[in-house]
Amino acid sequence: MLVLTEGEKEMRIRINLITPLAFWGSKRQHPLMLDGVLSYVALYRMGYRKSPAEHLSEALVTPYLPIKKERTPDGEFYRASAMFTPKEAYWTQTMIYRFADWGIEAAKTFKKPFGRTNEEQSGPYRQCQEPYFLLVTPYVDFYCDCEDEKELFSLLSDLRSLGFLGSKRAAGYGMIASIRINRDEPGEWGVWKDGKPTRPVPVSWAGEGLNHPIDYCRIMPPYWHSQGRVLCYVPYPEQWSAAGDPVRELGIAE
Repeated sequence: MLVLTEGEKEMRIRINLITPLAFWGSKRQHPLMLDGVLSYVALYRMGYRKSPAEHLSEALVTPYLPIKKERTPDGEFYRASAMFTPKEAYWTQTMIYRFADWGIEAAKTFKKPFGRTNEEQSGPYRQCQEPYFLLVTPYVDFYCDCEDEKELFSLLSDLRSLGFLGSKRAAGYGMIASIRINRDEPGEWGVWKDGKPTRPVPVSWAGEGLNHPIDYCRIMPPYWHSQGRVLCYVPYPEQWSAAGDPVRELGIAE
C-alpha cells in the first residue's frame, strides 16, 4: 500500500518494513540513500538488473530523478536525505549462504572439505558463508525536495511493487509493508536537520571548518562506486543507526 497525505512543503517518505534491513558485514556500514534507492528503481524500469558500471567503470548510467538538485564546485547532488531510523531500532547479526562465484584466484585455490578446491566442488560444497548485520526497525524515513510529484509517486509505487529495500532481498530481508508520503514537512531536512547534514554534503559547497563528521564519498548515485569521491560532511551515525555502531553494540572485535 502507498498512501499520500496533504501538505505543501518538503516530503517525508516513510517505508514500513516487515523484515530487518541487511548490511554486508565485511565492510564499513553506510546508510541507505533515497536517491540511490530511486536510481535503482529507475534503472530496473530501463531493463537493467545490474549496473553496467559493475563491469565497466566508465559505463555509469544516471537516470533522471524527480528531486531538486544543488550545484556545487564538486558537481550536483540531489536534495534527498539518507535514511532515518527510530530509537527502538537495534542491530543483530547472521550468516547467509551463497554460491561462491568469486573470480579471484584465492577462491579458486582455497581448500574446502575433502581437500578439494572451490572449483572442484559441486552442490552445497561450492557455497560460502557471508556475515551480515541486520538492522531491526519498524520503518525508515527519508526526506526530499521534490520537483515532480507524479513521477516520484510512480517510482515509489514501483519500489512497493518490487517489495524489498536494501541488500539480500532474495533472502527476504528488507520486505516492505507499505510506503507513506507526508508532504507537510520541514523544508530543509533533505540536506540539513538542526544544523546537521542529513546526506553527504560537499565541503566545497557548505564551507570549511564545520564541526560535523567528515569523509570522502560520492554525492550522486551509485554510492558504492569507488570513483568520483569528494570531501563531504556526512550524517551523524545516530540519524540512521539509532542503535549505534553494530560492531561495538554486538561486541565484535574489529
